[in-house]
Amino acid sequence: LISSPKYLGSDIGYISYNGNILAEINTINTSSLSINITGIYSNGPVPIQMQYALPGNISGTSRDLTFRTVGVGNMFGDQTLALNLEYNFRKEIYRLLPISFLQNLSMNTFFNAAWKNVSDKSAAIMPVAFSVLTRPLLETGFSFGYSSLPISLEFAWRLTHIDKSGFRVGFNTSIL
Repeated sequence: LISSPKYLGSDIGYISYNGNILAEINTINTSSLSINITGIYSNGPVPIQMQYALPGNISGTSRDLTFRTVGVGNMFGDQTLALNLEYNFRKEIYRLLPISFLQNLSMNTFFNAAWKNVSDKSAAIMPVAFSVLTRPLLETGFSFGYSSLPISLEFAWRLTHIDKSGFRVGFNTSIL
């Protein structure tokens, strides 16, 4: 992303470099590992609406490949590195147990990590209070649901920065 007073007539000038890797790797039978890596680096004063916000969740519900203990738009910055890992066991664990109601139960685990910063130039034009993550934000958790329903019960907790939203129970759904 480029903003240039000279060529584009904007009020501020910056260059923001963005990179994203998204992959899903099939593992054992129907199980899979999903990976999302996002990197952002900017130089120059980046306005708040152009900064990267960690993908968070609204209270009580979440989505795959997001930070479960972070709200929507709560953590943003113009220098960020974020990692989202999700392993979906689906029904593979429960095929070993001959209990009929467990056969449609699916299990998912996740791990998220993020480091973010607001550069000095961006901080100078920031209209709201902000925080930086000089130590990475780490969170992990798991969920259970039935394969035939698009909703699962999820448990998430922070491993670092546990002073805010250290533990969360909610629903994960692709309906939202």
